[in-house]
Amino acid sequence: MSEKGVLITGVAGLIGSRMADWIIENKPEYKVIGIDNLFGGYIENVNEKVDFYKRDLSFDSISDIFEKYDIEYVFHFAAYAAEGLSPFIRKFNDMNNMVTRNAFNDEIKKKDNEYNDLEANINEKINDINNNYQILGNKIN
Repeated sequence: MSEKGVLITGVAGLIGSRMADWIIENKPEYKVIGIDNLFGGYIENVNEKVDFYKRDLSFDSISDIFEKYDIEYVFHFAAYAAEGLSPFIRKFNDMNNMVTRNAFNDEIKKKDNEYNDLEANINEKINDINNNYQILGNKIN
């Protein structure tokens, strides 16, 4: 994981694909990773420089994506395009947002746990060093 990453959900839709194009053109230091289930978007909209994953966040895991890339930003543009047309579509979008939130929260928790494990290991090493120096009559504060 060396390149900084930007993850875009709904990358095959109008807004997601335009955001991907803009990042590729204006922020070349970032790798663009795109997720879309292609229910409303078109693969033809996805820039060839995007690492594209056909995923439905209702069913598919994204853990492998977070393991593979150093993702710094997430743009959530996955949505049904005609949201205001019926109560069913509004319920679909509510579910979409809930599923997406849960998927990303799971990944954030994993990163937090990795950080906490690292912090615990560092503190343990500092205590070991401190104890060794105490034996010699010194102490690191």
